[in-house]
Amino acid sequence: MALLVYPRPVPSNGRIKTVGVQIYSDAGLTNILSSIDWGFVEPGATLTHSCYILNTGNFPCILSMTVTDWIPSAASAYITLTWNREATTLPEGVGHSIEAILTLTVRSDVTGIDTFAFTATIVGTAVNT
Repeated sequence: MALLVYPRPVPSNGRIKTVGVQIYSDAGLTNILSSIDWGFVEPGATLTHSCYILNTGNFPCILSMTVTDWIPSAASAYITLTWNREATTLPEGVGHSIEAILTLTVRSDVTGIDTFAFTATIVGTAVNT
């Protein structure tokens, strides 16, 4: 007696969740923002800089920013960088973008610092569903 096996193909499909963001200096999303030169900053000053965050993934993401690598390290006591998009949800899919305003604030009592540098990292984290 022979056992006959008939293959039954089972098609399947799906999507891999991808999350990512890109930062641009222009609303047309043509110039990737690689650095910001704040120039000469007066004690007590508040400066702003616009940028545009593009969702490069296929899933909605929540935006967050961290500021690290202060040079000199004492600068973080006198200078802060904030933005208006913390915890903002960027809709899914390439093509969804949003303007973000970065705000640099220098305390009026800043002392001992004549130049500064830092790294700002903007991250998109997948929305839990």
